[in-house]
Amino acid sequence: FFGITNLLFENQQDWARQADGAAIAQALRNIGKVAGLSDEELDVCMTDAEKAQTLMAWYRTNGDADNVQGTPTFRINGEEYSNMTYEDFAAVLDEKIAEAN
Repeated sequence: FFGITNLLFENQQDWARQADGAAIAQALRNIGKVAGLSDEELDVCMTDAEKAQTLMAWYRTNGDADNVQGTPTFRINGEEYSNMTYEDFAAVLDEKIAEAN
């Protein structure tokens, strides 16, 4: 799970910005191949409309519940942090850790 998740996030700039759905699907298939999935496993995954609808419903429900407009978005003690550089976010974390101690 985490291996393919890492690949998806590492390559998100490439696959998410494809021109159309077919190009996105092909880019995702390529990631699946790198992760070791067979053509048959990819076919099952990429053609499971019910699973796709369930996943999208879950995504929307959770995003709406927390008012998440994009990723990454972090909530720390009820405060939202989004669209930050690593350095800025590290400073926030250091501050929150210091406050907790």
